[in-house]
Amino acid sequence: MLAEPSRQFSTANVTAARRVDAWREVISDVFFSIDIGVDRSSRDRWSASIAEVGVQDLSLTEYTTDCASGTRCRTSVAQDEAESYVFCLPLQGEMHFNQHGRAGSIGPDQYVMLRSGDFYQLSCRSSFLGYFLKAPVHSLDKVYTGAERHCAMMHRPNASLCKVLRSTLAAIGQLSAEERETAGQILQRQVLGMLALMLQSEEAAAGESTSARMAVFRRLKALIAIRYPDEAFSPTVAARELGVSPGYMHRCAAAHGTTFREMLKDTRLARSYDMLCQTGDTRMVGEVAFANGYPDHSSFSKAFRSRFGVSPNALRSRPQVTG
Repeated sequence: MLAEPSRQFSTANVTAARRVDAWREVISDVFFSIDIGVDRSSRDRWSASIAEVGVQDLSLTEYTTDCASGTRCRTSVAQDEAESYVFCLPLQGEMHFNQHGRAGSIGPDQYVMLRSGDFYQLSCRSSFLGYFLKAPVHSLDKVYTGAERHCAMMHRPNASLCKVLRSTLAAIGQLSAEERETAGQILQRQVLGMLALMLQSEEAAAGESTSARMAVFRRLKALIAIRYPDEAFSPTVAARELGVSPGYMHRCAAAHGTTFREMLKDTRLARSYDMLCQTGDTRMVGEVAFANGYPDHSSFSKAFRSRFGVSPNALRSRPQVTG
């Protein structure tokens, strides 16, 4: 447990009918605007808690939750001015993640870093306990300019350094509020330095992608962000518009831990999620599917449920709470 947290919250102190909404509000205050999803069948029994301590502009939280998901959509991003990197370090249980067309799961002695300014999803299918560390993008980028390349575990994480970071965070969490205030600058530099070292060690093990491949990958991301509504948009079309061969384009995506197909799917589903969350959007689910490059309602609904664990209709009917 964190000693002398600056704020803490538990759903145990809230009626069952208010728990999920109250949790959304608290998470939005501690982190930023996030849509929280909990299965309707388990809402009466569902529980979660959080405690936070601050070190300068860093936020360390101890986070527990039953089965749930958190989705950072474009509507949520638009509500926040500042961008942050968020590190998730499980202590018990697994956390599933998805961002930038890369997806996976992490458990104890692992971590994943996400960027708050881009669509992402985190979810756990059973009870979870872990640390979350939020660092402003500008703070970590000053220490390590290549941090953004590591979003959604582009490279295999360094388990040994992850253990060191986790132990350091646990030690910081045991300091009194006065001690954290007195040593705040030193502790902040230490944590940011460890984060930079941990991320750099990933690239040392995997080998950095060349600048040319990185440039093509960034252009591919930008192209997909424009062309995703076109059902006929394909690797061949994308490569032609980028002025490279399909094979080279695929290698550039692979060097960044993803594929053209996953990047396109991720963008289409993210945009669909945004549309379904907008209360003023009256389009039918089938229209949302067509607007985002899906040929039919059925294939869209299947892909959507597989990604988000809820049907498009169920998401649209869910009350939206903004932070």
